[in-house]
Amino acid sequence: MFKKLLIFILLTVLSFTNSMLYSAEKTGKKDEKIKRTIAILPIANQNNVAEYNYLVYTIRDALKAQLLQTDQFLFSSFSEIDNELTRMNIKDQAMIGEENAKAVALKVKADVVVIGKFVVIADKIMIQMEAFDIFINQSVASASIRGEIGLDIFRIVDDVSVSMADKMAKKLTMVEKTYFDEMLKTQEEFIRKKRKLERQLSFRLTKMNTAGLALTVTGGVLIASGIVLIVYDLGFYMDKVKEYHEYGITDSSQYDEYLTVYKTHIALFSAGLTSLILGVVTAAAGIPLLIYKDKNKKVSLDLFYNKGVNAAFCFML
Repeated sequence: MFKKLLIFILLTVLSFTNSMLYSAEKTGKKDEKIKRTIAILPIANQNNVAEYNYLVYTIRDALKAQLLQTDQFLFSSFSEIDNELTRMNIKDQAMIGEENAKAVALKVKADVVVIGKFVVIADKIMIQMEAFDIFINQSVASASIRGEIGLDIFRIVDDVSVSMADKMAKKLTMVEKTYFDEMLKTQEEFIRKKRKLERQLSFRLTKMNTAGLALTVTGGVLIASGIVLIVYDLGFYMDKVKEYHEYGITDSSQYDEYLTVYKTHIALFSAGLTSLILGVVTAAAGIPLLIYKDKNKKVSLDLFYNKGVNAAFCFML
């Protein structure tokens, strides 16, 4: 009896222990923290000063180096980002468009994207960077700096990178896995809906397509009118003229009738031929416009704003 009681107690303790361990494991999974994944796009050379093209990648490398020191983030590889930019035909000023940047970030499985630009005028340089949280669709950190080019330029790059990294580390802390997974699902659903909407909108006519449709329809109407006039003329008035030529004209009244028929025949034929030619020309001009598709119809004017930056630098030209 004592042995049975002892076995029962041991089984009860083991069951309770397993239950506690399972509960702790489950709670631990729920509280698991996820590092945010950052996609840093090349920094745009805003006014295309070829001498400073090296900064496009130098600034990006400097920012990543500062972020790595925080041990708080994961990163999409630069080669993967650059390949995606090439594949999507996004370059130069288009890289700093918010929508383009977010699209690239999602392709490389990042949930935060950093965009930036620099402007060189005479011996002055201005650098701007901004980070967007894809999940909440908001800007979460930005930094800008102005200074003189020359030997001081690397200090400027370092200063703006440190400032940006500090702000990102404060704003983009690790998140719970459950929150991360839920936001990821929400974002994927949003992308699916957006792509569906874009496919629907792709069938809508642009202003150029509308002009092409109008010209094509007008040309078609003119062609149809010209054909009707020519067919009517050849089927009726042409036969009348032939009859007069066949049987001859015997008196002046008959001659007057012949002139009326002949002039009507010439007028109808000329009008029909003119309408036909105009219709062909109009339709020929309209059809290319109707089927034209602008591959670069997505023009983004998005650019970040900082109070200390001159307004001349706040808009894409």
